[in-house]
Amino acid sequence: MKLEMFSTPENLTCIFSQVVKMLTYFILSVLYLVTSVPSCHAPSDILSPAEVTLSDSGPRQIRVSWGPLQPSRVQSYILEYGVIPSGRVHTVTVSNQRSSVFLRDLEPGTEYLITVRALHVDGKERAMSVRACTQEAPRPALTDLQLALMVRQEGNEIQASWQAKPESLKGYWVSWEKIKPQSSQSERSLSSAYLPPSTPSIRLTHLASNSRVCVSPLYSSGRGDGICCTAKTSSD
Repeated sequence: MKLEMFSTPENLTCIFSQVVKMLTYFILSVLYLVTSVPSCHAPSDILSPAEVTLSDSGPRQIRVSWGPLQPSRVQSYILEYGVIPSGRVHTVTVSNQRSSVFLRDLEPGTEYLITVRALHVDGKERAMSVRACTQEAPRPALTDLQLALMVRQEGNEIQASWQAKPESLKGYWVSWEKIKPQSSQSERSLSSAYLPPSTPSIRLTHLASNSRVCVSPLYSSGRGDGICCTAKTSSD
């Protein structure tokens, strides 16, 4: 008897020939396993950088990573970044053994265009760009709002002062209740004023009884959380 076997990834075929008549044959089934080992290597036609990712983002820093790492095919990597839409372009050059760069001294709450460029040994060049946004800087809270009563012949005044870190501040917004001169205490109106970041105090006149004086920090993105105090005048 002659046995021939033909296999494919899906099937196994057996052909028996030259079989002798009047004989009984016993055929045992055989479990035929076909296994394949996945390749861990990137296809040769993929050029670095094929992907660019961002991580460790903060108000003034961000990490830029790329892949795959191909030191045998890449001479060096050049990373370019600048503020969108027309900021100054900064350049960082790293060796072919590096696959990430940690950018520092960025502007908080700002969008950047980041480009990773690979210079290959065969003269080819490949680049990939992404947009990245840094986080907003922590907003400093106002502290220690104090109201000092100042008695004057022409009327009482309140000196309001507070403490704050002026970094990233655009100014202060102060609001209070006041009464009109020569009017009854029941005629109240809400007044407000803008102060530059270098002026953490204001003198208020004609305050209504038990007036609430509030101070809020101003940022480029809007008004922050403020603090309030109740003003006590000599007539209260």
